[in-house]
Amino acid sequence: MHCTAKAILATTFILWLGCNTDRVEPPSVNAEQSLGKFVASNDEGADGQLGQSSGESDPDVPSAADLVLSVEPGDELPGRTPSLVQQTDDLARLRQERNETVWAKERLAQEYEAALVALWDALLRCDRSGGDKFHVFKELGFSDILIGEKESESRLDLDIVVVDTQASAEPLDRSAWSELLDRWREAGYRLVQSEWHHAAFEPATEDAPAHSQVAIVLHVLNDETKLRLAIEGKVGVTWKDGRGEDRMPVADSVDASELKILSREGEPIFQKWLIYDPRKEGKPAGIHPLLLHDLNGDGLSEIVAGGCNQVFWNEGESKFRGEEFCTFGERTFEVGVLADVTGDGAVDYVAPGMRGDLLLFAGDEQGRFTTRPIGKARGGGPLRQPQALTA
Repeated sequence: MHCTAKAILATTFILWLGCNTDRVEPPSVNAEQSLGKFVASNDEGADGQLGQSSGESDPDVPSAADLVLSVEPGDELPGRTPSLVQQTDDLARLRQERNETVWAKERLAQEYEAALVALWDALLRCDRSGGDKFHVFKELGFSDILIGEKESESRLDLDIVVVDTQASAEPLDRSAWSELLDRWREAGYRLVQSEWHHAAFEPATEDAPAHSQVAIVLHVLNDETKLRLAIEGKVGVTWKDGRGEDRMPVADSVDASELKILSREGEPIFQKWLIYDPRKEGKPAGIHPLLLHDLNGDGLSEIVAGGCNQVFWNEGESKFRGEEFCTFGERTFEVGVLADVTGDGAVDYVAPGMRGDLLLFAGDEQGRFTTRPIGKARGGGPLRQPQALTA
């Protein structure tokens, strides 16, 4: 065998070794020394050519197989990078260290936030299945709750009344809280929609238990009196020391005394006039981005639902006509912008494609988009989960 072939074979084994050191048996010969001997024995001769093998083996010159066996796991060869396994282990250790130090408070806050998420999920399940939301609130495990009383009242346009509350004299225990919920139910109130966000958290100390601030929004409707309530503000939650049977944190006391309540009686100001269901068999459902723009220059704004490739043409007098938006529509992220970006006086549509590229749908004078988009990158683009787009 030519020495050149030996060198190629040895190099191939060494490269293979960089990715498979966990499969090599520990040898007794140092890899760098063996490699040095091998290279030295194959120096160019006087005629400038690599010498050829005489068929006799030199005990000081290792074969390609010897080189494979002479590299111990963990040995660093020239140009070799740490193994993927080692890099992964290092990242895992770094993450664990950060979790126990830098992010310790945040991770603990997430554990307490899980109780709020469970409450929110239970209310949403009631919406889907027709369950009893009053029962959900009765089952909350807190010891007492402080309800606010009216502190001030003001009025806005459209007969909207604004009431700010302050703390009442005594908190309600669970029995009194349950009775209050029953009175609200009998009076015809129902919770239409709610939001629960963990706004602030302080871990427990030797002197005080864990405490949270929860930003809430409640939309309440009385179907009999046509009274609508929008309740918002921050609720204080003091947590018990232990956990519940489900390992969830349990509230001890709740302070809902300082809230803002907006109310209005009568039929809603905004009337429902269009319902569009974007669902189609075999296709994802969605409407965003939802955009308003005068596409054809008649002074009336059209409604564009980019997510389902629909445009609703404004024909005046609250009449709209729906049809396909872009002839060559593409799936895009839930952001987009309508503007004249080509400078021809017509409105164009720009939206990020699902592969990260930025797509331009050129519009014509009639506000229609009949040509294929430009900007598609063969390998995709740099945009990752874009959340806003403007021009």
